[in-house]
Amino acid sequence: MSFMVYNPVSADESSHSSDQNVQNLKARINAIKVAENLEADEKKAILDLYSRAVENLEGAEKNRSRAKIYADLMAKAPADLKSLEQQISNLKSAPDSVQDLEGLSNQQRISSLEKSLLKLQTELLESRAKQADIRSKMLADEQNVLKLLEEATQQQSQAKDELNKNRTGDSVELANARNTFQLSEVEFTNSRVEMLRQRLLTRDTRAEVLDREDNLYTQKLNITNQKIKLVEDALSQVRKQVVDEKVEKARQREDQIKKATPDIQAVAEENANLANDLSFVVARTSELLSQSEQLSKELNRVERYFSSMSQQLSIAGAERLSTLSVDLLEQRKQFSKDLPQLINTNTLEKELTHAQINQLRLEDRQHDLITPEPPESSGLLKELLQEQLELLRDNVNAYRHYTSALINVHSENTQLGKRVEEYQELLNSRLFWIPSTTPVTFNSISNVNRDLLRLLGNKHWHEISKAVQNFNNPFSATLYFLLAFMLTALKSNLKRQLKHLGENVGKVNVDKLSSTFYALCITVLLALPTALFLMGSAELLEGGRGYAAHLRQGFTNAAILWVLLSVFFQICRKGGLAEVHFKWSPRIIALVRKHLPWLMAVMVTISVLMPIMNDAVEPYEAISRSLFIIASLALSLISHFIFKPSAEVLTDKLVKHPSQRRFLQYGVYGFTVGMPLILIVVSCLGYHFTALEILGRLLMTAWLLATFLVIYSLAIRGVALLERRMKLERIRAKRKAERALQVSRQAADDAAEGVPESLILQEVDMDAVSQQSRGFITLITAVLVAYALWNVWGNVTPALSAFDTMELWEVSTSDPNAPLRSVTVWDLTLGLLVVVLTYLGARNLPGALEISVLRGMDLGPGGSYAVITVVKYLIILLGTIAFLNLIGVQWSKLQWLVAAMGVGLGFGLQEILANFVSGLLILFERPIRVGDTVTVGEHTGTVTRIRIRATTLTDWDRKEQIIPNKTFITEQLTNWTLSDPITRQIIKVGVAYGSDVETVHKLLTKVISDNERVISDPPPAVFFVGFGDSSLDFELRVFVPGMLDLMPLVHELHVAINQTFKANNIEIPFPQRDVWVRSGGEDSAEPPEFIPSADAGGSGDKDAPSPA
Repeated sequence: MSFMVYNPVSADESSHSSDQNVQNLKARINAIKVAENLEADEKKAILDLYSRAVENLEGAEKNRSRAKIYADLMAKAPADLKSLEQQISNLKSAPDSVQDLEGLSNQQRISSLEKSLLKLQTELLESRAKQADIRSKMLADEQNVLKLLEEATQQQSQAKDELNKNRTGDSVELANARNTFQLSEVEFTNSRVEMLRQRLLTRDTRAEVLDREDNLYTQKLNITNQKIKLVEDALSQVRKQVVDEKVEKARQREDQIKKATPDIQAVAEENANLANDLSFVVARTSELLSQSEQLSKELNRVERYFSSMSQQLSIAGAERLSTLSVDLLEQRKQFSKDLPQLINTNTLEKELTHAQINQLRLEDRQHDLITPEPPESSGLLKELLQEQLELLRDNVNAYRHYTSALINVHSENTQLGKRVEEYQELLNSRLFWIPSTTPVTFNSISNVNRDLLRLLGNKHWHEISKAVQNFNNPFSATLYFLLAFMLTALKSNLKRQLKHLGENVGKVNVDKLSSTFYALCITVLLALPTALFLMGSAELLEGGRGYAAHLRQGFTNAAILWVLLSVFFQICRKGGLAEVHFKWSPRIIALVRKHLPWLMAVMVTISVLMPIMNDAVEPYEAISRSLFIIASLALSLISHFIFKPSAEVLTDKLVKHPSQRRFLQYGVYGFTVGMPLILIVVSCLGYHFTALEILGRLLMTAWLLATFLVIYSLAIRGVALLERRMKLERIRAKRKAERALQVSRQAADDAAEGVPESLILQEVDMDAVSQQSRGFITLITAVLVAYALWNVWGNVTPALSAFDTMELWEVSTSDPNAPLRSVTVWDLTLGLLVVVLTYLGARNLPGALEISVLRGMDLGPGGSYAVITVVKYLIILLGTIAFLNLIGVQWSKLQWLVAAMGVGLGFGLQEILANFVSGLLILFERPIRVGDTVTVGEHTGTVTRIRIRATTLTDWDRKEQIIPNKTFITEQLTNWTLSDPITRQIIKVGVAYGSDVETVHKLLTKVISDNERVISDPPPAVFFVGFGDSSLDFELRVFVPGMLDLMPLVHELHVAINQTFKANNIEIPFPQRDVWVRSGGEDSAEPPEFIPSADAGGSGDKDAPSPA
């Protein structure tokens, strides 16, 4: 039945039969889709087999088409080659000059040349595009066709084997589908084998044709570039002539109208300026065109280097790459010598911005000048204005060409820089893992003797002598030597100053971080004399070549290395930074003092000689390798002395756990001692370039670690100083608070009120601050060290780049039309790193903020606590978002979930969130503080604790009341001590009618003035406020320092007033009541008996008047 829907065709059959088979299969697929007698799984398997059969048939048709194309190319190749040879021979070289433009005006010549230039540039772009297409075909043909043909033949055999297998258990429809697919698979593999055979047979012929086409377009490009250069030169010349004429005309005008009116002179002067500006712009445009041409040549040269190297590497393969090592090294050396000179990008961008702004200004002026002149303008003024308009037009056009040339130069300069970096990276990545020289043998000793004899020959000494004799810049060398002698003479004074700066270290009141920076500057000065002497020696050889130039480079390298090593040695000197300021381990300091000097002597000597060994015309490979071995042995030896386990460099301060410390000691010792020895073996095996690169990176790593160690020590010292000062400030503040609390407690005892025994300030623990700040500094240092080490070692560890290609899953982007984004192992690794950094940052950043930022802000303890809390949550939030973004979970997908969760939490935890936000507001705005006396609702007391959710009040009964923070924000709050603790107390006093009011006023005023609790600002007052039922009413209005003084004051004033009134016979009345008692029966006519009555607190019996 399968043959009813599909009949395999051979390569000789027409495409119509193949199309018919495809149509039959598609019809069968449609029929299977609507069939109801098939199970779902079986239907799916049948449809899949038929679909794959359709793909095979379509692929087979494409293979047959490509095979026919190859055969046709083979057939017409001789004619094509002959035609290409004819086209190459018919190419005309570029003319010596442009076409004759005699009889045309300058403007017409410029227009004609611009049209020719545009046409040539279009031809150039087309030729480049065609050449790029040809070269892409050439690269595609460089694939290993034999390997592809072998794989296709294997697939062909497998397909035939599958076709001949007998399968049982399949239904009829499934068996037909499977048979159809296997037949299509056989046809596809047959067509692919045939296509690859044709491709293999025609490869050489096609390569020859493509090579001739490439040559043709290369010559076309060269001729077109020459024509463009001629046209550009002619155009620049014509423009220069036009500009020169205009400049000369403007100058003549300026000379002619010296006696004219000021308006005319101003216009003429402006025309002259425009003409000069036009001349400058045209000249600068011509320079830019030359630079663009040079950059284009350099870019083509680098492209040729890059293309040639890529082809060599692709042809050689990894297994034969070692045969190219010498050639690769030579190309790298030659390319380094002829490195293209790039233009500063910032300079070009600034110039482009300036040109565009000037162009806009000129266009505005041109637009303003087009407006009609006033009718009263003189003829000469109109003529000058018309000339100015023409100059403005010419300037605008010139600036357009100028900006266009700048854009071209900027683009080509950027492309050249990028291509140079790619080429250097290609060379370095391939050179690193291949042998660069022959392995060491017994003959290497004789080679060392031979190189030594050549090195010490008279020829080299003559080059040095000649370089010194030709030295013509004595200022720089003299300056280096003079500075070296001056610093040497000042060495004793610098040491005394360094010792003096260390005397105040540790004294809290006088110790400053600036003294450490001054000490660091002195340390650098102590390390400079020898380096300056080496730089002066290098300057003496400035004009030398060959051996002298390499020796100059060696002196420069040695000076840099000396500074790096000597600074660290001076840091560890007696009384220096390491001992006094940084408090490093005395054992480490002693080891560095003892062993670093001889290492400096060895490494500096080798640094002087290495450029001679490696970069000379005839390299001294034997001596170079010997010097490398000496340097490696020296590094291994000093590592043994410093990092051996018995030296105990890793103290318990660095690693506390003994077993971990022991493991780390042996690990560091094994690496630092063994790595240089391994590099010696690598060099001896022939991988000398690799060993040199690794050793250089190891030295760079050591320098980076030492530098970051010094920076870390500076940061720790600064933190220690701030901690000591903060502790001192906290002690002083605590003592002050204790004294104030003692005064409050005494006042409370006098008032018989209860106050809290202590106030719980919401402040950060200083021990935690210290630990967190040090942890944060360690974290930042570790991140910077890791980043620096990645830059040092990243390009020599290509295995790490494989993590960026290992896909874990794919995620969609916000753009529905964009392809899926792959999440790799590297993304997951970065995400986990972000999680770790987020955790460490949230844990350690608060302490660093407390010391560095919040300490100088007037926030108070509660404000600092609030800021730290908010920062913690922000760090966690940002870290979470970054992690989710790295693993492919985008915010655009999460925002609705977060919004829904926010709404849910808002309803479910409404009160908790309200109290949380209110707590932050209280800590930031500080409407209440710890120690304040407040009244909120029915509660009055002293604030003893402020938390994020609730605040604790201690009332006068010494009861602690937990009040939610929302209450303080939403309800009416009275803070008795927020900004002014002074409180007013009103005391009412009544005297009997008939008392002398003036005398009473004076006595009450004296009572107030005699009391020590009453403050004078605001002043107290006594008022006669009214006539009562039985008394003359007075009010005493007094102010007290605080609420705890109210009850003692009332008591003292009452006692004093009572005593004063008694002494002066002033009576304090009491309220009286009239009581009528009726006696007798109900019908008695006798009036009731009157009985006077008084309150128990009265001062005596008084006669009451009779009722009316």
